[in-house]
Amino acid sequence: MATRRSFLAWLGGLGGALSTGLLARCRRSPAAAARVAFPVLAPGPLEPGVAETLAVAAETLLEQPIERQHYRELFEWRAAAVPGCRGLYQGFAAALDAGARDAGLGSFAASAAAARRRLLAPYAERGADAGKEVERGIFRDVRALFARTDALALLGYEAWPGTPRGLDAYVRPPRAG
Repeated sequence: MATRRSFLAWLGGLGGALSTGLLARCRRSPAAAARVAFPVLAPGPLEPGVAETLAVAAETLLEQPIERQHYRELFEWRAAAVPGCRGLYQGFAAALDAGARDAGLGSFAASAAAARRRLLAPYAERGADAGKEVERGIFRDVRALFARTDALALLGYEAWPGTPRGLDAYVRPPRAG
């Protein structure tokens, strides 16, 4: 007859084994990786390459040509100024790169567009916990920046609001008469 203490020890061991197995499975499967929580880090600079990976992810999400520098600047600024963004950005970029490596593609940014879409798909699922976090913390900001900048250029505007435009017309003085 087992005592309560031995039963609880057995139950704790079983729980630990199951959680270890689930974590190992999450590392292997991109869809399961979307259920892993991202680390919480204090605001600060991003690790090298993270902003570029996120800018490529933004371009893949939007399926439109974008000016990546604006998105890199957005990610770098938010990581340095907004609590929680740095850990989310670095964790998301690491998850995308790990998924690409697991698929034999090298890095996420160097992968073909179709492969990048496949790697982003689990995060676009509304039911996944990490998908919700990525949607709130990254994809929403990407779509808002796109609407204010690159979408206007796609609609035919010379530049977006707040950007100097038409300066080429002022390089010569008006003709007299």
